Amino acid sequence: MAQELWDLITEQLSSFSAENASQAFQIGLRENQIEHARLWRAIFRDDRWLDKATNEHKVEPVIISRNLHDYYSSLRSKTQKAKRFYMFLGARDMHGDLRFERELFFECLQPGSYNKATKEFEFESGIILNVEDVIWSPETYSIDPKKLVTYRKKQLESTYSFWRDSRFKFRTLRYPDIIGMGGPARKLKHVSPICGFNFTLPTGTEMQYIFSTPGRTEDLVPSGHKNGRSGICTGWKSYYGV
Repeated sequence: MAQELWDLITEQLSSFSAENASQAFQIGLRENQIEHARLWRAIFRDDRWLDKATNEHKVEPVIISRNLHDYYSSLRSKTQKAKRFYMFLGARDMHGDLRFERELFFECLQPGSYNKATKEFEFESGIILNVEDVIWSPETYSIDPKKLVTYRKKQLESTYSFWRDSRFKFRTLRYPDIIGMGGPARKLKHVSPICGFNFTLPTGTEMQYIFSTPGRTEDLVPSGHKNGRSGICTGWKSYYGV
């Protein structure tokens, strides 16, 4: 089968289905497809919850981390010591019904242990996954934003992977889509104590995830919204004007 035709076929499949088709037909996948499948397979043993989330609840599951490429490199390395990777699993279910699928969610996860206090699931692979969004669906997530960003090559950035990305790509989030207190953030100090990540979903919809350092943002309110609409904050200020 011609590579172009094979690529067109696998782009219509989920990551796990493309992986299964590759094994069945003995046709290789591109590096980015392998990368995508290995990341999501490290977290989910099967895609039942992912299918229900996307098809019934109409959300777009996403994994966010400082550097997903570093995680994949660690899988390929035979000499690099195992280390922990902090990640966040989001779905941004605006209706809040996805949290009622938590039993199925935990059934579909790879082996590991769940910490109810931190809302984190630690896998044997070394991934620490914050699941606050899919378990509780809050408006703001109680995570120190610095856990999800890095400063490299004079740029503040984070990486993410959508489950339904037809290109199976690890994507990078940078200025001006990382929002700090005073607006678009350029340095690490700008993302504390609150930070917004602005994404364009595979459907083309804009969505913002807001992360705040626990115990430090009780008096903060949005200072403005993108295009005057609620939902996409352009910065924050103190409720008391201080």
